[in-house]
Amino acid sequence: MSNSPRNAYLVMAVGGILILGLVGWALMRSFNAPIESRLPVVPGATAAPVPEHVQDPEHAAVPRISVDDLHQKLARNEVTLIDVRDADSFRALHIAGAAHIPMAAIEGQVQYLPKDKPIVTYCT
Repeated sequence: MSNSPRNAYLVMAVGGILILGLVGWALMRSFNAPIESRLPVVPGATAAPVPEHVQDPEHAAVPRISVDDLHQKLARNEVTLIDVRDADSFRALHIAGAAHIPMAAIEGQVQYLPKDKPIVTYCT
């Protein structure tokens, strides 16, 4: 009987180590997983310079445009701008004229987005 509590602690310790290892492995895999997008890609969009810590445009799933290009296109009403951040961030500050559709809800809203011009999304 004296071995029973000791065995239970040993089993819990080994189980805890295994769980931590599996969680660590899953986190490493999720950070290295490719990001896929089912949103349409705008042909001919120009890529903006991207800081080193951000995925480079050649490997990006969706083309990027520069801030200057965005301002010009917004002034000419050539794009639809969507802020995909959370509601608090949008309320705190957003680009004038941007629609708010949180990233978690974007797939459910695709059918309602305008089809007559390119869509530009932004976040922080």
